Amino acid sequence: GRGRTIGFPTANVDTQNELRPAPGVYAIRVRFLTGEGVGTWHGGAANIGIKPTFGGTEVTIEAHLLDFAGDIYGRELRVQFLERLRPEQRFGSVAELTGQIKRDVEAARTVIARAGE
Repeated sequence: GRGRTIGFPTANVDTQNELRPAPGVYAIRVRFLTGEGVGTWHGGAANIGIKPTFGGTEVTIEAHLLDFAGDIYGRELRVQFLERLRPEQRFGSVAELTGQIKRDVEAARTVIARAGE
C-alpha cells in the first residue's frame, strides 16, 4: 500500500522457482494471465530489492503499471523485463524517492516505446 500513498501503486509480484534479475529498477511489460484483459501487454516500471529508503530487509518485486487504473489484486500475470534502468538505491527522503520514481517512469516509457518498434 505504500506505493499508492506516494502516487505510484504497485503490484507485489510473487515468484515461485523462477530466476529474477539483479536488484534495481527496470522497464517492464506485464501481461495478465487471468481475469479481464487476458493477453494484453501493459507497460510499466518495476523495482527489485529491499526498499532501503523504508528500511526493508526482504527482497521483493514491485511492478507499477503505466496509465492503468484497474484492480489486479490476486490476478496471475507475467512480467517481461525489458531493460535495467538503474541499481537500487537509498534516498534521504520520500520526496527524493518520489522524484526519482517520476524520472524512472519517464525512462521506462522511452524503453517501452522503443521496444514496440
